[in-house]
Amino acid sequence: TRRRQRREVISLSAACILLCAALILALPCAAFADGEDGGETPVDPAPVAPTPAETEAPVEPTSAPEQTPAPEQSSAPAYTVPEEQVDEVIVTAETVEDGVLDSDELKELIENFLDERGIAHDRFRLGYTYTGTNETWYYNGDVWSYSASVYKLPLMMMLAQKVANGELKQDDKVCGVDLTYAETSVLTYSNNDYAHVMIHYFDSEQDYREQQVKMSDVPVEDIPERYYISSHFSPRFVIGVLRNLYENPDQFPNIVECLKVATPGQYLSRTLGDEYEVAQKYGAYEQFNNIAGIVYMPHPILIAINTTWVGNAERVLADAGKLLADYTLTLDARLEEREKAAKAEEERKLQEEEAERKRLEEAAAQAEEEARIAEAQAVQEQAFAEEAAANEAVAARNRVICAVVAVVVIAAVIAIAVISGKKKKRRRAAHRGRHSA
Repeated sequence: TRRRQRREVISLSAACILLCAALILALPCAAFADGEDGGETPVDPAPVAPTPAETEAPVEPTSAPEQTPAPEQSSAPAYTVPEEQVDEVIVTAETVEDGVLDSDELKELIENFLDERGIAHDRFRLGYTYTGTNETWYYNGDVWSYSASVYKLPLMMMLAQKVANGELKQDDKVCGVDLTYAETSVLTYSNNDYAHVMIHYFDSEQDYREQQVKMSDVPVEDIPERYYISSHFSPRFVIGVLRNLYENPDQFPNIVECLKVATPGQYLSRTLGDEYEVAQKYGAYEQFNNIAGIVYMPHPILIAINTTWVGNAERVLADAGKLLADYTLTLDARLEEREKAAKAEEERKLQEEEAERKRLEEAAAQAEEEARIAEAQAVQEQAFAEEAAANEAVAARNRVICAVVAVVVIAAVIAIAVISGKKKKRRRAAHRGRHSA
């Protein structure tokens, strides 16, 4: 009997040990389970209403974060804040001189896309930037709706910027969590608990939201109250965040790297990941499904889409990304055509300028040659004049000499004649004297 009791005790102890071991092994996975049902739209709770940890894939922490008080929370969870109502679709564009984006054309593409899927136009909000010309186009771009996990992108960008500025180091612990590990957990795996812990870095939730505004280029005066109450973002706000990240990657170390490996085969990566690198952050909570991403095409594009009450939303967002990428290729072709035309025009102008330069050079050379010839002629004429003057002087001197010689000769002749006449007179006189004697 005692042996049987000992065996029962040993069996019971072994069962307890196995159960405890199973619980210990299950705890990390339970702490970071996503709670997804295997569907296409991951669900993550609102940042202002923390719930048990949810991630897209199990993430085993290297060390447990320090227990810190939760930041001050809003009185109303995000999903209870009334959604901004849209009376009519508003299309706006930030164009540039000699741009290639056609607003009407893109609006027709988007609305045909929505109509084919039976999606109400007011439930779809889009921001799209074509970096080839830095043109941006918005469809309901200033409608603010719940961001879901998209808020994690500017949150982690703020901390990364502090690394770039020297306020933090990449291997520092932020609120007890290694920063690099937190970036991977929050951006790659969309872990909510670590995102909430990162918010503790700021003085308060209000301070965090005020600092977060600086990650975008939307003026502070255009930020609505719903942003501060419940993390509502607009496509314009998110495009500003993406533009900041795209144009200043050195200011946000490790952020793009984390986004490039996030949610492979889903959202923008579903339809574009085989052709291009995609850096993306999704947000999905109940009726809200959003995507923010950079697609590294030959001319990269920035995409921000917010949707509400859209069925099969993850696939819709993926297909919308493909539509925009295909449209981007047409813009690339237009831009190439325009660049070729501009290059041809530039070459034409250069040829004209070269021809004009040669004409001017030839005219200048001709004028210089003519001046040289004229100068040579003047010198020659001057020489001729001087020679003529010299010859005239010689001739005048010769004439003087000739005149003097003639005078002398005449004088000599006269003298000879006088002398000869005197001699003749003397001879006659002598002859008469002889006859007289």
